[in-house]
Amino acid sequence: MLFENEGWQVYDLDTLLSTPTPMVQYLESTFAGADLPAQFRPIFRLIDADEFVSVFSSDRSHMKDGDGNWLVAPPPWRPIIRNQRSNLMDLIDMQTTSFGQTMDLAQLEAAFGY
Repeated sequence: MLFENEGWQVYDLDTLLSTPTPMVQYLESTFAGADLPAQFRPIFRLIDADEFVSVFSSDRSHMKDGDGNWLVAPPPWRPIIRNQRSNLMDLIDMQTTSFGQTMDLAQLEAAFGY
């Protein structure tokens, strides 16, 4: 999301950095100098906000064990379900190209001019 005079911002809910974090600070703090084997290199999925809102669907099945019991209590709001099925696992599977665009770190940096 582009904020006036702040550039691109990252919303990473798994980081110890502030949220949102300016893109350049996020990239430098999270990935600078990381020389990782290919299988551990980060892959990103960029999805336009309008596309995400129109396609995202989660029935919360990922929050249940094999017997259908909650692993953790679900949030109080209703699940977001479109087209009668959850697609959360498709969104986090980087081999699936149905949503947005996947890219490696170098492609991400180039896309945002860093």
